[in-house]
Amino acid sequence: MFFKTIMAIFFVFILGGCVGSKPSIKPNEKAFAQEDIFILLALRAEQLEDYKSASSIFNTLWEKSGKKEYLYESLQNDIAMKNFSKVVTIVDEVSGGKLDDYTLVRLKIVALIGESKFEEARVLAISLVEISKDTTDYLIVSEVYIKQKKFDTALKYLESAYSKEYNENILDKMSIILYVNLQRKKDAIAQLETHIRIHGCSKIICNRLIGFYSNEDNVDGLLSIYLRKYETDKDSEIAK
Repeated sequence: MFFKTIMAIFFVFILGGCVGSKPSIKPNEKAFAQEDIFILLALRAEQLEDYKSASSIFNTLWEKSGKKEYLYESLQNDIAMKNFSKVVTIVDEVSGGKLDDYTLVRLKIVALIGESKFEEARVLAISLVEISKDTTDYLIVSEVYIKQKKFDTALKYLESAYSKEYNENILDKMSIILYVNLQRKKDAIAQLETHIRIHGCSKIICNRLIGFYSNEDNVDGLLSIYLRKYETDKDSEIAK
């Protein structure tokens, strides 16, 4: 479950912030005549969940073009196959131990987590977040701490990520840690209530509050949230 969580976070955020050395050929320029055919074959292999073939084809594209995007795709398919040691080895070879390509470092961290090398993943993730200050990296660090059951520290990194963009998915994760793991139920509810006063009551946040208020047998709280949901959705079932 944990690995699925971090992979979800990884794929939502990671491709938006690729940093590192630029390929010699621009992404929109063909490196060789059959490049488009290779791409279609790789994408079809992914669609069929043939991750081994997809990884191999993307790796060929990387070797022929020097475009890092293909290397990232190849390694992501290796991760999907849980071929974590291969990912770590390739990242080390390509990066030379440097942290300037954030995407490669993130891939290595995910692979280390997949190998249950949590302390090594934690050290690398902290080194990266100190350089990048990126939301993705705060989230990855928090996930490592969650796996180590260090929930207070995990929460601090989630709070840093949330303060950057007030993302409701991050807040939802914060509220679960507060409510379930740290037993700070009032704080969990207060943070969610503060968010909806400022940013509105989205489906994710409203449903989380409904769950918490239901667990607390807080009828007034439930009524308040259902009224907010009805104002937004005008759903007859919510009105009932």
